[in-house]
Amino acid sequence: MTDAALPPEQLLRALLLQMLYSIRSERLLIEELDYSVLYRWFVGLSLDNPIWDATTFTKNRDRLLAGNRHRRTRRRDRDARCVAVDDASDHGRRRQAFGWMKAVGLFRKLRHRGGRLVGWMFTIGAAAYNLVRWRNLIAQRA
Repeated sequence: MTDAALPPEQLLRALLLQMLYSIRSERLLIEELDYSVLYRWFVGLSLDNPIWDATTFTKNRDRLLAGNRHRRTRRRDRDARCVAVDDASDHGRRRQAFGWMKAVGLFRKLRHRGGRLVGWMFTIGAAAYNLVRWRNLIAQRA
Protein backbone atom coordinates (compact mmCIF):
# COMPACT_ATOMS: atom_id res chain seq x y z
CA MET A 1 0.00 0.00 0.00
CA THR A 2 1.70 3.19 -1.11
CA ASP A 3 0.85 6.76 -0.12
CA ALA A 4 -2.67 5.98 1.10
CA ALA A 5 -4.52 7.58 3.98
CA LEU A 6 -4.42 5.29 7.00
CA PRO A 7 -7.25 5.34 9.53
CA PRO A 8 -6.10 7.27 12.61
CA GLU A 9 -7.32 4.48 14.92
CA GLN A 10 -5.06 1.95 13.23
CA LEU A 11 -2.17 4.38 13.25
CA LEU A 12 -2.53 5.06 16.98
CA ARG A 13 -2.87 1.36 17.78
CA ALA A 14 0.30 0.60 15.82
CA LEU A 15 2.16 3.36 17.68
CA LEU A 16 0.90 1.96 20.97
CA LEU A 17 2.28 -1.46 20.01
CA GLN A 18 5.59 0.17 19.19
CA MET A 19 5.74 1.73 22.67
CA LEU A 20 4.56 -1.32 24.60
CA TYR A 21 6.88 -3.80 22.90
CA SER A 22 9.89 -1.47 22.51
CA ILE A 23 10.05 -1.83 18.74
CA ARG A 24 13.00 0.40 17.84
CA SER A 25 11.93 1.77 14.46
CA GLU A 26 8.89 2.17 12.29
CA ARG A 27 10.42 -0.11 9.68
CA LEU A 28 10.68 -2.89 12.28
CA LEU A 29 7.11 -2.15 13.37
CA ILE A 30 5.88 -2.60 9.80
CA GLU A 31 7.86 -5.84 9.54
CA GLU A 32 6.29 -7.09 12.79
CA LEU A 33 2.83 -6.19 11.48
CA ASP A 34 3.57 -8.12 8.31
CA TYR A 35 4.06 -11.47 10.02
CA SER A 36 2.38 -11.23 13.43
CA VAL A 37 -1.27 -12.21 13.42
CA LEU A 38 -1.74 -10.86 16.94
CA TYR A 39 -0.38 -7.43 15.99
CA ARG A 40 -2.60 -7.36 12.90
CA TRP A 41 -5.63 -8.19 15.02
CA PHE A 42 -4.83 -5.47 17.56
CA VAL A 43 -4.32 -2.82 14.88
CA GLY A 44 -7.49 -3.88 13.04
CA LEU A 45 -6.02 -5.44 9.91
CA SER A 46 -7.26 -8.73 8.53
CA LEU A 47 -4.91 -11.30 7.06
CA ASP A 48 -6.00 -10.23 3.55
CA ASN A 49 -5.17 -6.56 4.04
CA PRO A 50 -1.92 -5.41 2.48
CA ILE A 51 0.59 -4.11 4.98
CA TRP A 52 1.63 -0.46 4.90
CA ASP A 53 4.91 0.87 3.65
CA ALA A 54 7.14 2.45 6.31
CA THR A 55 7.21 5.80 4.50
CA THR A 56 3.41 5.77 4.22
CA PHE A 57 3.21 5.11 7.94
CA THR A 58 5.57 8.01 8.69
CA LYS A 59 3.72 10.42 6.38
CA ASN A 60 0.38 9.52 7.96
CA ARG A 61 1.83 9.94 11.47
CA ASP A 62 3.06 13.40 10.50
CA ARG A 63 -0.32 14.21 8.93
CA LEU A 64 -2.07 13.13 12.12
CA LEU A 65 0.22 15.33 14.18
CA ALA A 66 -0.35 18.30 11.86
CA GLY A 67 -4.12 17.84 12.09
CA ASN A 68 -4.07 18.13 15.91
CA ARG A 69 -6.31 15.09 16.24
CA HIS A 70 -4.17 13.90 19.13
CA ARG A 71 -5.52 16.73 21.34
CA ARG A 72 -8.75 14.98 22.37
CA THR A 73 -8.21 15.10 26.09
CA ARG A 74 -8.48 18.10 28.37
CA ARG A 75 -5.90 18.81 31.03
CA ARG A 76 -7.32 18.81 34.54
CA ASP A 77 -6.13 21.19 37.20
CA ARG A 78 -4.13 19.75 40.05
CA ASP A 79 -6.77 20.88 42.56
CA ALA A 80 -9.60 19.21 40.66
CA ARG A 81 -8.45 15.67 41.44
CA CYS A 82 -10.93 13.32 43.02
CA VAL A 83 -8.33 11.69 45.24
CA ALA A 84 -5.85 13.71 47.30
CA VAL A 85 -2.29 12.47 46.85
CA ASP A 86 0.63 13.79 48.83
CA ASP A 87 3.43 15.36 46.82
CA ALA A 88 6.10 12.82 47.80
CA SER A 89 4.23 9.81 46.42
CA ASP A 90 3.14 11.82 43.39
CA HIS A 91 6.78 12.70 42.67
CA GLY A 92 7.81 9.05 43.05
CA ARG A 93 5.08 7.92 40.67
CA ARG A 94 6.17 10.50 38.08
CA ARG A 95 9.80 9.38 38.41
CA GLN A 96 8.68 5.77 37.94
CA ALA A 97 6.74 6.74 34.81
CA PHE A 98 9.74 8.53 33.32
CA GLY A 99 11.93 5.52 34.10
CA TRP A 100 9.49 3.20 32.33
CA MET A 101 9.30 5.47 29.31
CA LYS A 102 13.08 5.62 29.16
CA ALA A 103 13.59 1.86 29.47
CA VAL A 104 10.57 0.46 27.64
CA GLY A 105 8.94 3.39 25.85
CA LEU A 106 11.84 4.11 23.50
CA PHE A 107 12.97 7.35 25.15
CA ARG A 108 16.50 6.23 25.99
CA LYS A 109 17.62 7.29 22.53
CA LEU A 110 15.13 9.55 20.76
CA ARG A 111 14.75 8.95 17.08
CA HIS A 112 12.60 12.02 16.40
CA ARG A 113 13.49 15.69 16.25
CA GLY A 114 11.41 18.73 17.01
CA GLY A 115 9.40 19.67 20.03
CA ARG A 116 5.99 18.87 18.59
CA LEU A 117 6.89 15.35 17.45
CA VAL A 118 8.80 14.49 20.63
CA GLY A 119 5.94 15.89 22.71
CA TRP A 120 3.44 13.82 20.78
CA MET A 121 5.51 10.67 21.23
CA PHE A 122 5.78 11.51 24.93
CA THR A 123 1.98 11.68 25.12
CA ILE A 124 1.66 8.24 23.51
CA GLY A 125 4.37 6.90 25.84
CA ALA A 126 2.53 8.26 28.88
CA ALA A 127 -0.72 6.69 27.67
CA ALA A 128 1.05 3.34 27.21
CA TYR A 129 2.51 3.59 30.72
CA ASN A 130 -0.93 4.34 32.15
CA LEU A 131 -2.34 1.24 30.45
CA VAL A 132 0.42 -0.91 31.92
CA ARG A 133 -0.02 0.67 35.35
CA TRP A 134 -3.79 0.19 35.17
CA ARG A 135 -3.32 -3.50 34.37
CA ASN A 136 -1.02 -3.89 37.38
CA LEU A 137 -3.44 -2.09 39.70
CA ILE A 138 -6.33 -4.32 38.61
CA ALA A 139 -4.19 -7.41 39.17
CA GLN A 140 -3.40 -6.24 42.72
CA ARG A 141 -7.11 -5.81 43.54
CA ALA A 142 -7.99 -9.34 42.46
